[in-house]
Amino acid sequence: MKDCARAVLLAAAALAGAPLWAAGGHHAVDDAIILGPGECEIESWITRSDRGNQALRLGGQCGVAGLEIGIAAEPVREAGRTNTFYGAQLKLAREFAPGWHAGLSVSPVGQTREPPRYAGTGVSALLTWMPMEALAFHLNAGRDLLHGQADQARHGAALDWTPVRAWSFTVERYLLDATHFVRAGARWFASEQWAFDLSRAQQLHGERASNWTLGLTVSLR
Repeated sequence: MKDCARAVLLAAAALAGAPLWAAGGHHAVDDAIILGPGECEIESWITRSDRGNQALRLGGQCGVAGLEIGIAAEPVREAGRTNTFYGAQLKLAREFAPGWHAGLSVSPVGQTREPPRYAGTGVSALLTWMPMEALAFHLNAGRDLLHGQADQARHGAALDWTPVRAWSFTVERYLLDATHFVRAGARWFASEQWAFDLSRAQQLHGERASNWTLGLTVSLR
């Protein structure tokens, strides 16, 4: 289960909230944007890999005193075994110039059934550039500090395009769990509160398998 713990840890940075044009949600590349004070989101998604492994995520995040704080639980089934992981995220981000945002994400992860209980912590520096309202670029760079294992680098870049208010599209290229991926996805905003996601992450090189993800976001702003 060490590989399973590592995979979930590396996904923990995706706990951030997602404004209209931002990455967020289940995407591996996070945005340098945080929810405002009193704003909250609930997120859930299911991921199924081409090898039949499956993960279900339920979590949420809120803006508190200039920070964003998130928590989540994730039952994971891999190689015929199931384990439940739980995680938190502390995210700080600021606009330092018109259209430019920088931030930091810290995401500890634990597990309920397999020792050790503490799996590790992901730390990432975040950068977002918005040259226009409908377009945003994101860059991430960081490390996953794994308990009892060698630390691993993580990085990625993403492009978000929102041609109309009801739809946004994301393309990202990233390194996760020593595996290189490219992902393409779409988000449909059914209303101001409800949004649905569908994406495909294609493995380019490494051990982890390609996967599909279907997600739901409920805004409580």
